[in-house]
Amino acid sequence: MRRGGQRTVRGFCPICEREVEMLTLDEAVHEGGQSARAIVRRVEQGNLHFAETDAGYLFICAASLEK
Repeated sequence: MRRGGQRTVRGFCPICEREVEMLTLDEAVHEGGQSARAIVRRVEQGNLHFAETDAGYLFICAASLEK
């Protein structure tokens, strides 16, 4: 799948307990209409579901961003 010319990343969200669309920080900023700082703050507060790769890439659960 593609959105705006980009490949959609899907992954398992352990909080949602299902496969969901996972967003990069830049995509979450665009989709959520908030600053990167606000998104990271929400991740740190536990208000957004996320996964971090071994290389340090942050992916945010799109379903949790919509809530």
